[in-house]
Amino acid sequence: MLKIKRVIALIATLCMISCSSCISAMATEQFDYQSSEATPYNVAITRTSYSFDISSSGIASCYGSVSVRAGYTVRLVMQLQQKGSMWRTVQSWNGTDSTNVTFDETYQVEKGYDYRLMNVYIAYDADGNQVEAFYDTSNIVEYK
Repeated sequence: MLKIKRVIALIATLCMISCSSCISAMATEQFDYQSSEATPYNVAITRTSYSFDISSSGIASCYGSVSVRAGYTVRLVMQLQQKGSMWRTVQSWNGTDSTNVTFDETYQVEKGYDYRLMNVYIAYDADGNQVEAFYDTSNIVEYK
């Protein structure tokens, strides 16, 4: 009886290790955390990219880009957000195109707050129906 319990425990352990390796490999394929570029496995959206930083003089550099497959339209809403009691949008950029949308913008921020960049990606089919939507939120940058 003890031998059977050990075999079952060994098999269960091997299954857990195998499953966690598969999940880890899938996450690595979908997102490269070092470059902040996602390569999602989506129907319409083929590529997204973003970056965010604030200079010592308070200039926020905000970048966002999204591309879609032929036959789709894509919308990018890029929001610079400030943290007070809650996150609020202090500046927003919005664009729609049939192939890709890119913003490379700057904005002077106020001292004493944390900031982040949120990019919302929305894809539409030829009839104007939304087929997918998701977002990326950047690292939080403190400007004191």
